[in-house]
Amino acid sequence: MNYPWDRPLREDQISNPILETLQLGAEVILPAPSDSALDTLFPGTGHQLKTWARTPGIKLKDPHWIGVKKGTPLHTDPGYPRYSHQLMVRSDGWIIRGTSLEELPLSRGLAFCIDTYSPHQLRESTRPVKGASPFYYVAASIDADEPLSLRSVIGALVGFANEPKFAI
Repeated sequence: MNYPWDRPLREDQISNPILETLQLGAEVILPAPSDSALDTLFPGTGHQLKTWARTPGIKLKDPHWIGVKKGTPLHTDPGYPRYSHQLMVRSDGWIIRGTSLEELPLSRGLAFCIDTYSPHQLRESTRPVKGASPFYYVAASIDADEPLSLRSVIGALVGFANEPKFAI
C-alpha cells in the first residue's frame, strides 16, 4: 500500500525499518540470475514487484524469491507477514530506506531484516542510462510474524537460493 511521505507514523511503525544486516563473505556461493531469465519473469517495461517459488498455502518461515524491476514508491506491506528476512543475490545499484531517509545500499551477499509494516522505499542509487537494461533486485526471502536472527535463517536462505529446482 502506497504511503504518503508526509503521513505521521503510527505508534507501531519506525522511521528506519531495517532491523539487522549481515554481509556474507565472497566464499558463499550464490546464483547469478541473468538479464534474459529476469526479462522473462518481469515482462514489459513498467515497475514490478513479485514473489515466486512459495509453497502453496504457507506464508510463514517458507523460503521464496522476491524480485523488483524499476523500484517501488514509499509503501507498507500489510497483506504479508510483518518481518521479511532477505538475502540479496542480485542488486543492480539499489538502496532501501524508510522515512528517516537513512539509506542502506544493497549488494550481493547482504542479508537484512525489514519491518514491512513500517514505510519503506526501494530505489536506484544511481539513475539507469536511458535504453540500458532494467535495474533488477532479486533476493531469497523468509517472512515471519517476529524478527528472526539473520544467523538463524541464513543457512535456509543460502540453501534455498542454491536449490536447483528453484533456479532463476
